[in-house]
Amino acid sequence: EGNKSTDLRYIRRQFTFKEGDPVDYSRVNLTRKNLYDTRQFRRVDLNVIKENNGYATETKLNENPPWNFRYGFAVTNQLQTSDRELGVTTDFSYSNLLGKAITTGVSMKYTREEREARTFGSIPVFAGRNATTTATLFRRREFHADADPLNPTVITDLWGFTVQQQWRLRNRYILSYDYSYKRNRTFDKNLDPNDPFAFDITIPIARFNGTLTRDTRDDILNASRGTLLSNSFEVAPPGVGSSIKFLKNYTQYFRFRPVKQRLVWASAVRAGFAQGFGGQDLIPSEKFRAGGGTTVRAFQQDQLTSLSGNALFVVNQELRFPLLWRFSGVMFFDAGNVYSTARDFNPFRLRYSPGIGIRIETPLVLVRFDLGLNLFRRFGEPRSRLSFGVGQAF
Repeated sequence: EGNKSTDLRYIRRQFTFKEGDPVDYSRVNLTRKNLYDTRQFRRVDLNVIKENNGYATETKLNENPPWNFRYGFAVTNQLQTSDRELGVTTDFSYSNLLGKAITTGVSMKYTREEREARTFGSIPVFAGRNATTTATLFRRREFHADADPLNPTVITDLWGFTVQQQWRLRNRYILSYDYSYKRNRTFDKNLDPNDPFAFDITIPIARFNGTLTRDTRDDILNASRGTLLSNSFEVAPPGVGSSIKFLKNYTQYFRFRPVKQRLVWASAVRAGFAQGFGGQDLIPSEKFRAGGGTTVRAFQQDQLTSLSGNALFVVNQELRFPLLWRFSGVMFFDAGNVYSTARDFNPFRLRYSPGIGIRIETPLVLVRFDLGLNLFRRFGEPRSRLSFGVGQAF
């Protein structure tokens, strides 16, 4: 009762029991969870009723509106660094195409370093299993920080598509894998196009990616307990449409441990390695970079080293403590480096940044201000840097 738009066969597929099975309330509860997980229903009532010949299940559903329009602030993560960027986003979607919870729509995002538009479609079932399959067509422009991070001159234009499947496994593990193709044009907007040395390169890049994640954090933006473990492996072999052949792996581990009431010790370790096949070098947009409000906070965004590299190592330790009212404080110590090649990786050759910060819990989001100090600064580098962001640094 109540399935006005959702296909009855799709609803029945969520049931974990069938006619003739003995009454098992754990299966009833699992069925209720499955129906909620489809995101098609705002309310699900399953009642077991005794009848003359046994028991029957009464099902009452209240569907969500299929049309969705959302807009607001976006906090996104960068794969190479896990840096969060604050921007604005909007998306328009229909979430129950053909009554089978198929979602289709368009979205747009605007941040200081990125502009993106995409159209997407998502199917929640694959071969009778609850595996989400998503196809995305996108166009994106990225602005890379250089000598003047507020006025970047190196720009990357990309268009392409991604086909992904995601499986929710036991014990909060999520497995996803995808194939993506993108056409990458990287250029310097200030160079004369008639200059034979002008930097304007167009490269097709295709790769397979597999990611395994386990997330037990109690809050994504302000965790006080739990862990995040994620490993992403990419390969661009010959014959898949890529002009650059490479391997890349990125691992991150976050741990949040309450010491006592509202006193939290937060730790993070991030490491990445990349290697081209046959001596090929990766283009800058595929390499790692660090520096900024969520990696090594004494440095400008992506300016920990002058050049991006094929290896990355970042370690963070942070103590979070209450102050008064909506204010809290942190003391942190960041260390990290970006290495030109994987062979240059050395976990003891790092740049360091101790510091302090303030957190303000607003009715909407947690706002952070951090002051990072540059230990052993080099010529031309500032002694400190003040950064601002949304959510905790990691």
